[in-house]
This record gives sequence, C-alpha cells and structure tokens, in this order.
Amino acid sequence: MDAQMHDRAEATRILEATKVLAPQIRDAADTIEADRCLSPAVVRAMKEVGVFCLATPRAYGGLELDPLTQVRVVEELSSIDGSVGWCAMIGI
Repeated sequence: MDAQMHDRAEATRILEATKVLAPQIRDAADTIEADRCLSPAVVRAMKEVGVFCLATPRAYGGLELDPLTQVRVVEELSSIDGSVGWCAMIGI
C-alpha cells in the first residue's frame, strides 16, 4: 500500500472511530457541562482512537494526517459536543 492510500485509509478509520464515540460523549455531556472539563473516560477514548496525534509526525509515533482530515475530525466531535470538539482542536 502506498503512502497516499495509507493516509486515506487512516483518515477513514479515524473519522469512523470518531463517530463511534458519539454515544459515550452524549452520555457524559451533563458531567462535562457540570464539571467544565471532559471526563477521563472520554479523553481516554479520544486518545485510543488517535484524536490527539492527528498532526504529530509519523517519525514521532503520530498519524501525520492532512489538515482537512484534522478539521473533519474536529467538526465531527463538535457536532456531538462543542466542548469535546474544542478540546480535540486544542489537543491536536
């Protein structure tokens, strides 16, 4: 698989994984709002799917995905919960 195909596959994977987080994020929404911070479980789930290493170079263990994919991930998370999207943007 060439690098471009790998990048597309990884972009698709991360976007799908982000959508799978929706129920967990929605379940935590009241706690996120009340505590004014993301729950450790939501942060852990975001980390596990790779949200926080989207822009990190591969040489350092990151995904090094293109800016458009990064924005799409933030957009998806923001559509679920604005605070989660904001934290993802800051963390990327």
